[in-house]
Amino acid sequence: MTVFFLIICLPLNIVFHELGHVFCFIFMKIEMKKICIGPLMFTKTDKWKLAYSKHNNKCYVVPKVKHNKNKEYYINSIRKSLIFGPAVSFFFLCLYLIYLGINYNLLLNNRIEMMLVLFNIAINVSILHGCFTYNNSSVGDIYLFIKSKNHECILDDYFYDLL
Repeated sequence: MTVFFLIICLPLNIVFHELGHVFCFIFMKIEMKKICIGPLMFTKTDKWKLAYSKHNNKCYVVPKVKHNKNKEYYINSIRKSLIFGPAVSFFFLCLYLIYLGINYNLLLNNRIEMMLVLFNIAINVSILHGCFTYNNSSVGDIYLFIKSKNHECILDDYFYDLL
């Protein structure tokens, strides 16, 4: 049972992170073109369709690249959604830390639950660390947020590459 929870924890934390982006896009009224979480890819042409992703180790949300209101609104909306994924991960990290602090004495007696809490803390720290990365295989949310402040074209180029 513990192994089952450990296997489920990583994808769930990643899904919550990506849902942070999705909900922010919905709130800002920006249409989405793709939602990819590992091997699962949801694409929208007329309706949402489920497919297998060729980028099976990547997770991302791609907005429809069109400036549906005005360019400044579009860029600001995308920048807000970029920061919302890490904000959700940080929120869950804080919840796990608070839970650990409140229940520390009880968790000492239950090694399985302690391991799950520590594993979730490590996953969220890892997700947040990944938000700052920039390398050949990954561009982090916070890195893209910072770089896009003065160079909006970075956002268009990044999202076109994912299409």
